[in-house]
Amino acid sequence: MKPIFSCLKLGILLVIIFFISINNKLFCADLKTNENTLTQQYDNDVTVSLVEYGSKKFVTGSIMINEPPKLIWPIVVNPFEYKDRINEHLKDVEVELDCNSKSILKCMLEYCFILPKIYYVVESKYTPLKSVAFKSLSGTIKDFEGFWNIEPVNNGKFSLVTFSMYLEPGIPVPPWIVRQGVKMELPKTLYSLRTRIYKIYNEHAKLARRNIKAALIPQESCAVDNSVKILVQAKVR
Repeated sequence: MKPIFSCLKLGILLVIIFFISINNKLFCADLKTNENTLTQQYDNDVTVSLVEYGSKKFVTGSIMINEPPKLIWPIVVNPFEYKDRINEHLKDVEVELDCNSKSILKCMLEYCFILPKIYYVVESKYTPLKSVAFKSLSGTIKDFEGFWNIEPVNNGKFSLVTFSMYLEPGIPVPPWIVRQGVKMELPKTLYSLRTRIYKIYNEHAKLARRNIKAALIPQESCAVDNSVKILVQAKVR
């Protein structure tokens, strides 16, 4: 098992370095110098900053979306909307706990055929129409946690959506390099989310076939399946 686990860790390291190197030519001293920059703009649209919560530094990004929170919420909290849509690397989702205020999901990420697949189990807690707080329970990645926040703007006509992430891959690489990798990927997730929401409400794109209870309004019951887990394979329409 140790060689396999080491291979998995190496894969994560290669992914992080790959994303940084192709997105930022100043890969070295300049990255470390700018690591503590309070705020960065991406295409004058996404604001990304570094925020400290206790001893952890979270990469936090915000984007404006021209829809009210009640229309954004069902998309943000549904993991099946991310699979092959918002996050092209998310290939499998297995639901282990499905409650109105909490879920536990087992997910698999796949970047390319030469890198090993990444598995993780994540617990999410929901405040309807407002926020999602998530943290890892186990998996290839040593530790990660963060939150989504939806803030109404202009009397609820629009929404400011914030995504915050802390990542500890568990490999011997400086934390500032990991954060730079997150800084490169986080805006892409926000852009993809906004694009997906636009297509659903303006171009009549089909919603994902599967959902979880937290995305339903009003929310009701909770279900746990300990015998037969729900395994959803990636489907490309």
